[in-house]
Amino acid sequence: MLDHAAAGVGGPSWQTAAGGVPISPAVRRSIIQALADAGPVTFVPSPDAVVDHHGCAQVRTRGILIILGPVDGVGDQVQVGIYGLSPVLLPTR
Repeated sequence: MLDHAAAGVGGPSWQTAAGGVPISPAVRRSIIQALADAGPVTFVPSPDAVVDHHGCAQVRTRGILIILGPVDGVGDQVQVGIYGLSPVLLPTR
């Protein structure tokens, strides 16, 4: 998971604008706990840390890159854009 909320999430591309608001340690812990049943969560500083750009862009080690957008709203009524880039899995024989 990208370690910061990235502007432009929710558009047609997984590539986002540089910069963004860091995801706080408390929120990171909450995300890790909420996704514990799905598998380990690691926060990375940029997509390049986990994306292989040789040919079609794909996440290395069969992981999924999750990019969150900035929080829009207040209180219990908020929206957060999300983009997920998964590995390209080819059938085995």
